[in-house]
Amino acid sequence: MDLSDFELRIGRILVSRAERKGGGYITYPALATEVGWYNRTGQGLGRSLAAVLGFCNERGYPLLTSIVCATGTRAPSARGVAAMQTELGREVDIATEQARVFAFDWSFVEELSPGNIPKIDFGRLFAAAVISFEPEQSQFVALPSGAFGDLPIPERDVSVVFYSEYEQPHPETEFFGRVLGVARVSVVRDTEPLASGQSYRMRVKRAWRFDLPPITTSTLAESSSSERLHGGVVTQLTPGEAAGLAQYSLTEVPVLGGEEAIPPYSPPAPAVHTYMVVCNDTKVLRGTKADSGQLLVKVGVSNDRGRRLKEINGNHFAVIYGILFEEYADGTWPSQARSLEIEKLAHDWCRENGRHASGEYFYLRPDQLPRVGILVKTGRL
Repeated sequence: MDLSDFELRIGRILVSRAERKGGGYITYPALATEVGWYNRTGQGLGRSLAAVLGFCNERGYPLLTSIVCATGTRAPSARGVAAMQTELGREVDIATEQARVFAFDWSFVEELSPGNIPKIDFGRLFAAAVISFEPEQSQFVALPSGAFGDLPIPERDVSVVFYSEYEQPHPETEFFGRVLGVARVSVVRDTEPLASGQSYRMRVKRAWRFDLPPITTSTLAESSSSERLHGGVVTQLTPGEAAGLAQYSLTEVPVLGGEEAIPPYSPPAPAVHTYMVVCNDTKVLRGTKADSGQLLVKVGVSNDRGRRLKEINGNHFAVIYGILFEEYADGTWPSQARSLEIEKLAHDWCRENGRHASGEYFYLRPDQLPRVGILVKTGRL
C-alpha cells in the first residue's frame, strides 16, 4: 500500500522519535501539533495512523504507531490498541512492539527517512500575498507599514505561507490564486521606512515550494471568506487551514545567502526489480508456524536487489532467530509500476496456493517454488 503525503509525514515524525537515543514516545496531542492537525487533541488522526500501521505491517516492519501514547502513559489509549488489533486481526503486545520499533534500523526505509520532514511550524502559520516566490533570488520579502494589522509582530522565527493574489486573473502566470510556498522567516523592522513606505522585512531562512501549488480558495477558505487575505496584509491561519496545507507535498529550495546549507536532493531510483528469496533451513522453520515440509518465501520489489537481500538477512529478528534467505529468482521491468504489478500477481498466487505468513512472507511447498519463480522472472505463470 502507498501512503499519502500527510501519512508519510506522520510516519517520518514517528521514525524521528524512534531513532532518539533510548527511544522516544510521542503523545497524540504532540503528534497533532507537529503535523498541524486541526484538532490539537489528536482526535481524527485515527485513519492516518491506521494507514501507517498497515504500511508497516504489510512490509514486515515494527509497528510504528505503537509509540503514539495517551498523555501521561507509555502506551496507546485503550481505543487505540483496540483499533490496531482490529486493523491487524490479531492481538498486539504493545511493549514488545515498542521495543522492536526502537531497536529497528529505520535508515533502510527510504520512504520514512526523517530527513524528509519539513522544519515548518504548522501550529503557528501566517500567510502573506506576493507577486512571486523566488527565495533563490532574494533573501528578504518587503512588507508595507501596518502589514500585521492587529497581530503582534512575531519576536521569533515563524512559518509564512506565500500565495499569489490578483484582482483580475494575471495573464503572465499559471499560479494565479495559488499558494506558492512556505518559508521559515524572522521579521526585521527597518530603522527608517523604505521609499516605498515599507517598514518591515521578512528575512527568509529556509524555504519550500509546493510540488503542486494548492488553490488558495480551497485551502485558505476560512481566511478568504472572512476577507482577511488581501495584498500586503499578514494574517494568521486557522488550525483547519494549516491542517489542509500540511497535507501537500513540499520540496526544499535554496535561499540566497542562506545560513543553512541544503543537501542536494537525489530522488531514489525506481524499484524496477522484482525478487524472490527463500529460507531453506527446515531446522529454523520448525520454530515457526510453517507446516511440515514448507519453506519460507518472500517476494518483493527493490531498486537494488543485492542491498535488499542484505537488509532482509540483517533484520534484527532474522539475526536473532538465525533466518537466512537465499536468492531464488529475479526480474527487471521497464517501470516501477510494472514491477509492482508483478509483485501483486505473485502475492495473490501465494495467498491462494500457499499460506500467508506475514507482510510479503509466505509458506510454500518446494514444488511450488518454480511457479512463483517463473512469475517473478517473466511476469507469466
